[in-house]
Amino acid sequence: MPIDPSTAFVSYSREDLEFVLRLAKDLKAKGAKVWMDRLDIRPGQRWEVEIEAAVDACSRMLVILSPAAIASKNVLAEASLAIDEGKVVIPVLFRDCKVPFRLRPFHYADFRGGYDTGIEELLGSLSGGQEAFAVDVAEQARLEEERKQAEAEQVRREEEERERKAAEEKARKKELEQQRIAAEQARLEEERKLAEVAQARREQEERERKAAEERARQEELERHALLLSRRAWRKR
Repeated sequence: MPIDPSTAFVSYSREDLEFVLRLAKDLKAKGAKVWMDRLDIRPGQRWEVEIEAAVDACSRMLVILSPAAIASKNVLAEASLAIDEGKVVIPVLFRDCKVPFRLRPFHYADFRGGYDTGIEELLGSLSGGQEAFAVDVAEQARLEEERKQAEAEQVRREEEERERKAAEEKARKKELEQQRIAAEQARLEEERKLAEVAQARREQEERERKAAEERARQEELERHALLLSRRAWRKR
């Protein structure tokens, strides 16, 4: 039998089966359209096929929240799928737990203060007719659009921050490179000056050595000339 599109698929953890069975039966008894695997899969049908078909067909989803549920990959995956496909998601807070991030924007039916109060609140959401269903879908779409915009804005801010840091790092590296080049140039200039000083010193020493040699040679010539002069004088 085809599933009415306004039917609510019940997503839950097996650890909460007793509560969920009671809730689904009571909702059905009061005229609410809900689909639960334990109540709606007939003998001989394949569980995974029927569950997948029901998730696709139902435009609403009740997500039963408890510590066991938020630890269940299947429950979180079903809830995410419903949100991504624009289905109306109605969280049902069965026991205290940390509500998953993607479910926080949605008002939930609270069963922690009492079963009767919780089911009346939930029935108000489920039995509002097609007009209320359309409003729920529009609100769901609006909330999902706001979430996507917030995510896009967050991505944009993170990208801008990455670009800012990359620009700062590039500028820092450029400055360091300029400082390195300036330091290298200063070192080479200092080496050049030292080399010039050393060269000048060597040239000065060479000039002084040659001057000393020249003085010694002149002195030797003078001594030799004097000696020759004395010898010539003695021979007279």
